[in-house]
Amino acid sequence: MTMIGLRFVVALPIAVIASFFPQEVERWRPVSEASLYTGIITGVFGSTAILGSIASSQWVINDIGTRRLLCLTVFLLAMSTILFGCLGYTSSWPGFISLSIIIRLVQGFAYGLTDVIVYGLGTAASSEQMGLASGLLELSFAIGGASGPAIGGILHKVGGFGLPLFVTGGVMLGYMMVVVSLLSSSDNVRSRVMVPLRDVINMWTVSTAFCGFLANMCLSALVATLGAHLDRDFHMSPTIIGLVFLLTGIWYAMSCPLFGMLAELIGPRWVILLGLFAISAGVVVIAVAHTLTQLLIGQVISGIGLGSCFGSVYFDMSKEAELAGQPNSEERNSTLYAILSVFYNIGLMFGGIVGGAQASVLGFSMATVIIGVMVGSVATLYLVMSLLRIWYQHRLNINNTNNSNELTQ
Repeated sequence: MTMIGLRFVVALPIAVIASFFPQEVERWRPVSEASLYTGIITGVFGSTAILGSIASSQWVINDIGTRRLLCLTVFLLAMSTILFGCLGYTSSWPGFISLSIIIRLVQGFAYGLTDVIVYGLGTAASSEQMGLASGLLELSFAIGGASGPAIGGILHKVGGFGLPLFVTGGVMLGYMMVVVSLLSSSDNVRSRVMVPLRDVINMWTVSTAFCGFLANMCLSALVATLGAHLDRDFHMSPTIIGLVFLLTGIWYAMSCPLFGMLAELIGPRWVILLGLFAISAGVVVIAVAHTLTQLLIGQVISGIGLGSCFGSVYFDMSKEAELAGQPNSEERNSTLYAILSVFYNIGLMFGGIVGGAQASVLGFSMATVIIGVMVGSVATLYLVMSLLRIWYQHRLNINNTNNSNELTQ
């Protein structure tokens, strides 16, 4: 439960600025550039989160110790969030944007380190219900990511730019003390067992992780561009924008554990495919929506798709690792999630920067349709690959049965 709560807390700094940062940019720059700069801020976070995910591999945990490293990274994430809030007092655009980028780079690195450790600890104790454990961890992240824009919008209305960031940073500092008190000293033992990447990486783990990249790319692109679109075309305040993001997050959050359990019944790959097609459909509906009702329908569809995909990607990768002879352990889980987290954070970076740039050049609708069609195309390719694998395995089983019968005779 400690790790589930911590995953909620670390999701806040990613999402809390989504509802009010575009309006802050508009103080300095033309409205048409709000999506571009919001995308850059989102993207640079993802760029160093990739480095944090790589750095959290076992040699770092071995050298520092799990609990010590976890507390250090949560502290760094909290302090950088509070510093980001101080940017509301800057008096020039160059100073505001340059310091924003620098602080988000630090935030991203700390987040990448924290997230991998949390996932490794959170799933190691649930070998019999990996799908449910993965779904619950995604549920807590979804609630944090969904409530972030809503919290940010409300606090921004009360206290301006800095208050949402001061509050979320303070919450992280408080929870860090909870982590220190609840994790036992055995959690800080330095592991001497390292899982080589070649033992957990194959074509299927990479293709599944790529599905996670696509889902996070869509989420990042919407975080970067949807707020400015709602402000400009629907004339919504930051508070209402936060509530729109919350709707996606509610469905995302409710879907994660349900689809995690469904993945245990029918197999995670089919649940991932369902999620990708739902994300594609939901994103296209959002792109072409002309009324608030249409927009909200798209938000619900995409939220269900995100929950379906995120709740099952890690489960599928863990099954592939077990087939490769790697039993459930903190070391294996941390290595697997480090790989997945790299793909997630590349999606975060790519979706934010490219989505923001596309929206500035092509407009929100065309840029978002392109992203939705791309996700649907890759999902179709993944479906074909999965069916071919089933066919090949079936043929292989028939051949093995025939060879056994011949030897018996």
